[in-house]
Amino acid sequence: MPKTRRHIDEANACDIPVAFLLDNGARLIVEHHDFLARGGRARILVGDYMDVTEPMALRRLADLDGDLTFRVFEAAAQGFHLKTYIFLYLTVLGRHIANL
Repeated sequence: MPKTRRHIDEANACDIPVAFLLDNGARLIVEHHDFLARGGRARILVGDYMDVTEPMALRRLADLDGDLTFRVFEAAAQGFHLKTYIFLYLTVLGRHIANL
């Protein structure tokens, strides 16, 4: 997780689609709420894969202020098992995308 923390601290935007979200993962995002305070944009898509997503994790995200969008994907009969972190950096030279 050290790389993920560094990217959150330095990126201008992040997209995080994951199969599920646990409370400890949500706490990591909350710990870096200054990312949103400095104008960062976060989009988070979590699934209901095997009912693993924890309601407390969703409540933590709902309490954050800033440019944050999060959605829950209801997988039903289809598979949904993503784990992707995409960070966007805007610089004088253009864009840099880091995908862990």
